[in-house]
Amino acid sequence: MREIGVSESNAAVTAFIGLLDAISFSVYYLIAMANKRNIRWHVAFLIAATLVVLNPGMSRLLNQVKPGLGLLLAVILPFIVSITIMLFEKVKCKKPVLKSPYFLFLCCWTLEVVLFMTIPSTELWHNLIVHLMK
Repeated sequence: MREIGVSESNAAVTAFIGLLDAISFSVYYLIAMANKRNIRWHVAFLIAATLVVLNPGMSRLLNQVKPGLGLLLAVILPFIVSITIMLFEKVKCKKPVLKSPYFLFLCCWTLEVVLFMTIPSTELWHNLIVHLMK
């Protein structure tokens, strides 16, 4: 009975990560394509979409090195990349941070992390996944 409870919990988290990744990749890619004439925004959201695709593989690889390291880096890497690029733009290019596409990505990623920390543990999400597993 314990194994079923653990697998249901893991299924809820895994399903949410998959759903969140699919939605965020699609949104970032659509933003990039909608801004194909604005190189700064186009590149920023292609980088964002790439980070979403990179995270699962990188996470699995790093979890083989040290369990838990993959998830930690998967959450932190988009923050590191976006903040680094924003700082570079601010210092070298004198671009305003609040108008940066990387700031928008940073806000979206923060929202994703908050959703990841809250939704999979809710009874509604858990029941939905259990229902879908049957």
